[in-house]
Amino acid sequence: MGLIKFYVRPITYMEQGPGTPRKIEGFVASPYRYSTIKVEDLAEHISLDSRVERSKVAVITDSLIKQIREMVLNGHKITVPHLGSFKPRIKSKIADKVADIDAAKFTAKMLFTPSQELKNELKAVRLEKVKLPTVPKDP
Repeated sequence: MGLIKFYVRPITYMEQGPGTPRKIEGFVASPYRYSTIKVEDLAEHISLDSRVERSKVAVITDSLIKQIREMVLNGHKITVPHLGSFKPRIKSKIADKVADIDAAKFTAKMLFTPSQELKNELKAVRLEKVKLPTVPKDP
């Protein structure tokens, strides 16, 4: 089981809806990301886990990333067992008529959907609240 640390932060946003927009203030939990794992570090972990030379793992990892990007950019969905799927998505606004749908009016995005296995593991992960150090403000 994993462990995800989180901190509490204030949030302010304008609620849109019928009538006049109103300012909403409150607090939300955000993941505390204490480091960013680079591809080189991931390759090192894979090498230790699989006992395959790090240089070979790095070549395969680079190729995997390149192929996933290329496949998604060409409209394909890629499913990685135990992890999830990567697929292209189109973000567009609703149009009143079919003739109003124009490629210049929308953008391509990528969507990652976790596998059911990963979703279940995320539900079971342990969450731990941390307090971030405060930095004194200049007088």
